[in-house]
Amino acid sequence: MRFREAMADGNHEGLGGLFHDDALVSIAGRGSISGEHHGPAAIASDLARMRDLTGGSFRAFAPDVYDVLVSDRHTVLVDRYVAERGGRRLDSHEVWLVSIDGGRIRDCIQYLHDQPAFDEFWS
Repeated sequence: MRFREAMADGNHEGLGGLFHDDALVSIAGRGSISGEHHGPAAIASDLARMRDLTGGSFRAFAPDVYDVLVSDRHTVLVDRYVAERGGRRLDSHEVWLVSIDGGRIRDCIQYLHDQPAFDEFWS
């Protein structure tokens, strides 16, 4: 839940203590933000970049998250992804599979409901 709160608040610096030094965030697709982002600094930088590119309209893990499933090893977030950019609007659903190791995030893998719309929005 600390991860979700830091994302929703835009507290990118606060994310660092939640991730392992070699953590991986994998963003699906072919858009400008897609790819593998390694380590807390790169992950925080990428999140800040998404907020900048969307003029702050990027909302991930906001209060309207649909489901959060938690175990000792994994967290699954079923979320609504909303953002605006260059006169375009993205309103999609996504699932994040988060692997937990020693109470910290090892990796996050994104799965999208509408990959073509996501790619076009971030192109």
